[in-house]
Parts: sequence; C-alpha cells; structure tokens
Amino acid sequence: MKVIAFVVNNLLVRLYQGGIVIRGRDYIPLREAAVAAKEEGISMVFVPSHKSHADYLVLSYVLFRLGIALPHIAAGDNLNLPILGYFLRKGGAFFIRRSFADDPLYTQVFKSYVGVLLQEGLNMEVFIEGTRSRTGKVMMPKFGVLKVIVDSVLDGIVKDVMIVPVSIGYDQVIETGSYIDEVLGKPKTPESLKSLLSAASVLQLNLGRIDVRFGEPFRVKQFMELEKTKRSSFDPISHIQDRFLLLRALGFKALADINNISMAMPTSIVSACLLTVRRRGLSRCELVRRIEWLSTELNRRGISTHGIDRMPTSELLDRTLHLLGSSLVGTRTANLPEPIYYSRRRVELGYYRNQLIHVFVPEAITCLALYASVKLSGVRGQHQVALKRLRQDVFFLSRLFKREFIFPSGSLQDNITRALQTLSEGNVLKVHGDVVGLSEMEIDRQCDAYDFYCSLLWPFIESYWLAALSLQIIPHSADPSQGFIDEYVLLTQAQKLGNTLFLQGDLLYYESIHRETLKSAYDLFKDTGVVAQTPKGIRVATRTEIAQKDVSSRFSRSARKDRDVLREISTSYDQESGKQERVEEMLTRELSRFMKPVDHFASDDLSHAFRSGHVATLMRRAVASMSEDDLAKVQKAPKIPTDNGEVRQMQRDDPASYPDWRDSSTLRPKL
Repeated sequence: MKVIAFVVNNLLVRLYQGGIVIRGRDYIPLREAAVAAKEEGISMVFVPSHKSHADYLVLSYVLFRLGIALPHIAAGDNLNLPILGYFLRKGGAFFIRRSFADDPLYTQVFKSYVGVLLQEGLNMEVFIEGTRSRTGKVMMPKFGVLKVIVDSVLDGIVKDVMIVPVSIGYDQVIETGSYIDEVLGKPKTPESLKSLLSAASVLQLNLGRIDVRFGEPFRVKQFMELEKTKRSSFDPISHIQDRFLLLRALGFKALADINNISMAMPTSIVSACLLTVRRRGLSRCELVRRIEWLSTELNRRGISTHGIDRMPTSELLDRTLHLLGSSLVGTRTANLPEPIYYSRRRVELGYYRNQLIHVFVPEAITCLALYASVKLSGVRGQHQVALKRLRQDVFFLSRLFKREFIFPSGSLQDNITRALQTLSEGNVLKVHGDVVGLSEMEIDRQCDAYDFYCSLLWPFIESYWLAALSLQIIPHSADPSQGFIDEYVLLTQAQKLGNTLFLQGDLLYYESIHRETLKSAYDLFKDTGVVAQTPKGIRVATRTEIAQKDVSSRFSRSARKDRDVLREISTSYDQESGKQERVEEMLTRELSRFMKPVDHFASDDLSHAFRSGHVATLMRRAVASMSEDDLAKVQKAPKIPTDNGEVRQMQRDDPASYPDWRDSSTLRPKL
C-alpha cells in the first residue's frame, strides 16, 4: 500500500502542482464519524462527485493520508485494463458492468458481494452519477449501487450505513478535450492503456490544484426517520413505492450536499465571466471587476472562493489565464490601451462555467421568466410583470429543467420566494405588491447582473428549443406501428441542424448543440409523453395521445404535472391560432419566448417559419445527408412542410425538390 501511495503521490504532484487542498474543519468531523462507524461496526459509503478518472486516486489518497480506512470502489469494467486494472484492484476497486438488470445471476452475485462488504463494516466508494460528467455540472443520480446499499439496511442485512458526500474540484480536468469531442458528436473511444498513456503527456503540464470537500455524514436510518416526519403513512420497509421514494430522496440529498460544499474554482469563475456578456470580449479592468462581483455573490450564498480573497484579483486572473491557456481564452493587445480577453472555445469554457451554475439556478430561472414576459409585451423600457405570471413561467422552466439541475431543497414556492429575496437584496429585482420588475439600480448599471443570470440558462434554452425543433425530422403517423426514428440518428441529425443554425446566426450559443443536453431534452420529452420510446426507436405522440395517456408508473405524480403544463400551453395556443398545432411546434413556440433575441429576426410566428421554407429546407437537407444505414432506421421518409403549406413526401434522391433558401426573418422574435 505504501508503494501505491508513493506512486499516486508522485503522479498527482506532477499533474497538479498546486497540491490538494482540504479544509481543516472538514477533517475533524470526518475523523469523529470514522471512529464512531468503526466502534459500531458499520460502513462509511463515500459518495463523491465524478468529473475525472483521477477521482479514484484522489479520494483514496486523501483518506490514506488522513488515516481513514480505504474504501472499496465500485468502478466501471471499462477501467479493468492491463496493468492499470491491477493497481486499481490493489487500491480497493472492484469492477462492475454498466448494466446488468437483465442478468439475474449477476445481479444476485453483486448484491451478495456488496452485502458482505457492508456486514464486515468495510468502507465503500460509490459514484452516484454513474459516469463522469461531460457537462461540468452534477448529473442526475443513478440508483443501482445505492439501491443495493439502502436495501441492505431496510432488509436488516446490516444495522445501518453512514453516507458521506464528497466534492472534488479541479482547476483543470485532464479529460476535458476528449469530453468536448464526445459532446460535439465524435464517437467515444473505449478506454485503453494506450489512450491513458497518450493523455499522460499532460504530466508535463501544470493543471493547477485539486480541492476536496467532505459534507456532513448522515445515516440511512436517521434519514429515513426524518423523511417519515415529512410524509404521512410512510413505510419504506414494507412498501416498495415508499422505498423508492426514500432512495430517490437520499440520492438527491447526497447530490445537493455535494453542490452545497463544492468550491468555486478560479477557472470556473473566469469562464463564467467571459461567457455571460453580450460583448465580443472584456477589457482587463472590466474582467477584474466582474470576477470580484461574482466572487462576492458566491460568498453571499455560502460558496467558498479559495484564493480570491488571499491574493490581488489581477494576480489571480493572470494565474487562471495561464492555466486555461491561449487555446481557450484569446487576448488582443495591438493598438489597445489595455488587453481584451475573449473566449475561443466556448464549449470547453462552458464545462468550467457549469461547475458553478447550480449556485444561481433559482435566480437565473426567475430572471429568465421576467425576461420572457417583458419580451412578450413588446414594449421597450417595460421591465415589470405580474407576480402571478412570473410564477407560472418559473414553474414551466423548473419542470423543463428537472433533468438538468439539482434544485435546492424545499418546495417550488419556497425556491421562488428565496430567489426573489436574494435578487432583491442584490438590487437586481424589486417587488411592488403583486408586480415584479428590475430595480432602478440594475437599470442604471445596464442590467449587468440581470444579463449574467439570463446568460447562464440561454444555452440550455437553445438546446431544448433545438431538441423540440429536431422532432420535425420524425415522420408523423397516427398508426402507432409507424413513424419511428433511431434516437442516435435523431441526435446526430439534431447536431447537424444545430451547426447550420449556429453558423447562419439562428442560434447564438455553440454549446447549445451539446449532445448531453440534447439527450436530457429527449428524456424529458419521454417523461412528458411528447415522444414514445420503443424497441424500434422513438416517435412523436399526437396531442390526443398526450391527453389520454394514463401514467401508472412510480413517476406518475411528476409526469401528470408535466402533462398538465403541456395541456395548459396547448390550450393557450389553440385559442390564439384557432387550430391545433403539432406537439413539437407548440413546444418550440413556447421555448422561443425565453430565447435571447437576435436583432435581424422580427416575428414570433415559428409555425409560419416551418412552412415558409427556412427550417423546412434544413430538415430536408438533414435527412438527405443521412447515410443509407441511418435512413433505414427511419420508418418512412419524414414528411416536411413545403413552402406552400402542403405536406409532401421528401424524395431523398431528388435535389430539385428542395425549395430555395428563404429569408429567416420569421424564425425568432425581436425584443
């Protein structure tokens, strides 16, 4: 073990010359919890965030140095490589398949193995996100391994288990380059020793430092008793439905704790400042000012910004820009009184920005809801909206992003109230009775903070808008046995469509074609019944199917709320237009209300845009670019609206059938 520790120490020192930072006030309660767990003979289950393969080494190394028993790590079998797999096993890892629900024997063996570990009081390490985050933010929980652990407690196999949330933050993540290739559509290459060694070229670089934070440990039984006080007739030991609710609540609590204890790394702060401005770049003085403002806002919310308060901001900026490198952040100095900094690779910088986005989600949603209502009014200088209308839009956006973000604990109403209070204290918004609007101070400072909050979510809004728009590729059919498309093909074509729209200015944020965000949007559409998932692929549901669908699954309450939102939106559009729209048109129109305007667009009539040839042409060309194999995965060629409003079958081998390019003036609204 000492030999492994020596190797890991030298590896991490060469990679992260800034060292590993641990708060002293984290160590003392962790040490006390470890002693208590050992005396009681129960296991500690460490639940860390997962951004890099280095997470395995970092946490084990830290626990070794703190004198806490090393955990047995549930690792994916993709890391069971020659040489590397041997060292990982020696460090406590055991390898499991990504999915084994269809293999009863494997499932039973795995449950028995975990049960033995827990009965022996051995510590475990579980990555609840399931895989490394390709977005930078904490992902939705996967409950496989955690379910086995919770079941072991509820079934009496072990008397209790202690859960320890862990946040691991990096100035720079080793695999960021490969992540960006994946999310932009490049097929993922399987892990191999060769790829890891090629990545080892970063050993010659200084990737900054690592920050490790431990959350307050909590026991499964103690958490169960707390949940009982919140719910009536709650019995997870006897009722499967209640057991799942407990598991879900525990998983989200662990992730919420990770977010709460996470450190705002300097690379994340600088990236957020560069990506949330309306300008082409920022002068050095302005960037320093924004860093200081953002650091103050983070501290006001209880998020630590280690280093910013210990050195001059300009010095910290120089250090951070050196870490990010000129390939990510460009600098212009010629004929300028001071340097101008600008983003060169938005998607990669977006990865670091997303590491702190969870801090501002409630405020960002509130500002975006205000923005949509102000834009809809069409009155310049109008910066107020009725509180009731604001709450409706906040509710819609919260349901929309339920698969994107881990929201703070509490009801939606509580989150809205807290967000309004925080924005009021920051002099961004002002509440006058039943009316909410921008404060005079915020208007005087050119809406800098307001734009910051909106800009955090605009890329995600564009992604969901693009996902809804791409559903036009799927052929509509009232026959449930027809009208399917393979989801992988749909994702690929959606990214091609997004690339085209971005290059011609219809999308403002290149990160909106992020593959993981598009997948989250499609998953949401499945939950709400907009699309149906079958072995053949996915198909778009009709409005009638959404209205009649009876949800009897464990997510029924959530899904009914989502469909209620869809029905409310669809009824509103039916009354406005006097006709029924296709589901994806309705969603696209609704999402366009929250999108940042582009000056040369003038109309909000997206339905007309579909029929006027602009987007319809892109759809035809997207399908026309499909390979024969991909096209074979689509049941019947998509029917795309033509420029005369009729629907006709697209002939893939007939370029003459494509209409001419049209002016895009009807695609998106202008404020």
